[in-house]
Order: sequence, then C-alpha cells, then structure tokens
Amino acid sequence: MKARSLLRYVIATLLVLVVISVFHRKPSVSGTPFTGSHVRVLICSGKDFPRLSCGYVYDLIRRFSAEARFSADIAFVRDSSWVDSLRAGTADLFAIDGSRLPDDSLQLAVSVPLPGHYVLAVPASDIARMQEINRYLHREQTAKGYQARIQRYLRPYSPSRPDQGTYLGPYDEIFKQEAQKIGWDWRLLASVAYKESRFHIEGQSRKGAVGLMQLLPGTAARFGAADPIDPQQSVAAAATYLSYIEKLLVRRHEDLRLEHALVLASYNAGEGQILRCLQTLDSLHVSTSVWENVIQTIPSVEGFKGKETVAYVKEVLDLYEDVKRFLPSLQDRPGQ
Repeated sequence: MKARSLLRYVIATLLVLVVISVFHRKPSVSGTPFTGSHVRVLICSGKDFPRLSCGYVYDLIRRFSAEARFSADIAFVRDSSWVDSLRAGTADLFAIDGSRLPDDSLQLAVSVPLPGHYVLAVPASDIARMQEINRYLHREQTAKGYQARIQRYLRPYSPSRPDQGTYLGPYDEIFKQEAQKIGWDWRLLASVAYKESRFHIEGQSRKGAVGLMQLLPGTAARFGAADPIDPQQSVAAAATYLSYIEKLLVRRHEDLRLEHALVLASYNAGEGQILRCLQTLDSLHVSTSVWENVIQTIPSVEGFKGKETVAYVKEVLDLYEDVKRFLPSLQDRPGQ
C-alpha cells in the first residue's frame, strides 16, 4: 500500500516537474541579427558607379531583407553625404564605393566586394549583422544564374549595340508583366522607361520625378506607387497611368501608332494639354486621326510650346522600332 502511494507521489512529482520545465523553457532562437527590425539603408549613387550597378544593389538589398525578414527603408545619396548619416547614427546599412573607403576613425565593418565598386557596410559594433550579410553574399555569388543576373545590370540595353542578345535590361520581366495587364507590347513600355531613366532607378529630374518611369510623387501616389523608387511599383503605376490616358483620349482611333503618340505625348506633357489640342482640332473641324495635325495645332494652344513633347514622342517610337529589330516577336513577322 505504501509502495503504491509512493509510486503515485513520484508520478505526480514528475508531472509537476515536466509542466514546470515546459513553461520555463527558453524559446528557441531563430532568425538573424536583422530579423524583425527596421533598417535604414543608404545607397551611394553617382557617375563613378558603372552601368546599372546601383539598381543591382537595390535589388540585392530587397531580396536580402525578404530572406532575413526585416523591413528596409532605402534611400539614395550622392558622393560623401552618407558619412554624415553614419556619424549621426541616422542610417544602419550603407552601400558605398569600396575603392574609396573613409578613414578608420569612422569604424565600419565592410562586406566582400559587390559588382560595380560597391561594398555593404555597417557600424563596427554591428559585426554580427556584417557576418550575416557576408553569409548571404556568399550564397548569392555562388548560386546558379548569378553571372547572368549581374550581366543584365552591367550590360544594359543600348540601341547602338549590335550584340544586344535576348534581353533589354534587368527589368524585362516587370515590363512584360505590367504591359500584359494593359494590352501593350512590353517593348514599348520598356522604350518609355529607357527614354525616361535609361533604366536608372536612382535618377531624379529637376521637377522632382523619380524612379525607373520618372513619375512625379503625386502621379505615383495617384496610380498606386507608395514607393516610386521600387521598379515594380514604378512600372505598375506608370502602366496604370498609361492605360488611364489611353481610355481617356484615344479609343476612337484605329491607327495604333497614333494612339501610341497621343498617349506618349500625354505621359510627357500631361493629359490636360493633349486634350486641349484635340479640342482645338475639333473646333477647327480638323481630323484628330492624324498625328501631324496634332503637332501643327500645338503652337495655337496657349501656354503649351510642345517642342519637347513632339521630340519625346518621336524618340520613344524610334526606340520602340529599334527594340523590335533586336527582339522580334511573332506579331512582327509578315503574314502573322
């Protein structure tokens, strides 16, 4: 009897100990030194960085943040202005020129080299983060398809290059995806982007237009781009805007080149200006189905010189024809 009572006591004690161990067990450690954090990132850009390497670094950081599960607030800076942010502690991660590192007093931990003179850097106190960055970069640089990926940034599209190959630049898939949504040839959408930014996502115009498609902040927000620097958001917002213009202005025309010209002119000058041109033509009983008529009307529209817009339309359409020669599709072939 005593043995049975002792056994029940022992079992009860073991159960209590198991319950206590469960509730006091330390949670398993997972993730990285970045996981769950908000990281302020500065990418140094400028003429010293070759080709589209700035865009590659942006893409790299976006993919790294997704894998390491942290949010990245990315901004572009020029020259040495990032140094002030480092000293002030207002940024956490820097993409800088590895060939011109500052003196040791700034205390940086620096990554292995990246394409286009870049290295990633963090304050020296964040050595655990730098170790995680280098682990990711090792996987990146030894992964299958790495060389093909960076070639799209280091050898971008040029209409004068005879050995163009099978791609325009690093953002072809985005152009294809967004052009399909609005029923456009992706090569025309890519031509708009090339004219606007030469595929440089860090570019900013004197008027404040930014990103791959050079959208003004108000236009970007109006058509769904919370971050117009992000290539996907920039192209998506631009495509939505182009589709809006097309529905507003040109569905009455059967001439596809005319439709393109009117939409492109509106993208450059604003749809209000081109609407006024068309209204002026209507009032003069002149056909709006001929682009040359629109061009001739522009000088009579008060406050709209239009020379830049006419040149813009011609250049984009010429680029489009160049691209079609480099990358022909079935629709371009006779009889198709």
